Amino acid sequence: MTRPILLAAICLAAACAGGPKSMVGKSEADLRSSLGPPKAEYANRDGSRTLAYPTGPLGVETHMAEVSPSGSVTAVRQALVEETFNRVTVGMKADEVLRLIGPAGETMNFPRQSEVSWQYLFMDAWGYQAHFFVNLRDGVVVSKFTRRIERVQRP
Repeated sequence: MTRPILLAAICLAAACAGGPKSMVGKSEADLRSSLGPPKAEYANRDGSRTLAYPTGPLGVETHMAEVSPSGSVTAVRQALVEETFNRVTVGMKADEVLRLIGPAGETMNFPRQSEVSWQYLFMDAWGYQAHFFVNLRDGVVVSKFTRRIERVQRP
């Protein structure tokens, strides 16, 4: 009796261990069943959709799932990485940034400059938490920068 239960637990753990990337090739319904509703959904020109799954304002991951017009998951990627941030350029529209890295963890308005800043928390290549900022004016990127949060040295 315990052997089937143990086998079922191992299979369930193996399925969960694959994480969001293991959803490639499955249906959108399977994706939503596994990860829940996305925080944001973006329709693409070709009929496909991009679904954003951030881990929250204090989380350091946002998974972007690409869903084909037929409803199958074609790709899942971790968006909050420096390689993705490098693709954000001055002049890019806000919608393009959202499709690339998803919704910001925090936003801050700067009325005197007529700008808004989107902030994303992430883990940099050296294992430090860092913030990536995208500054927009009239829905267009005017600047971007990264600020590392130094590790706390404990005595």
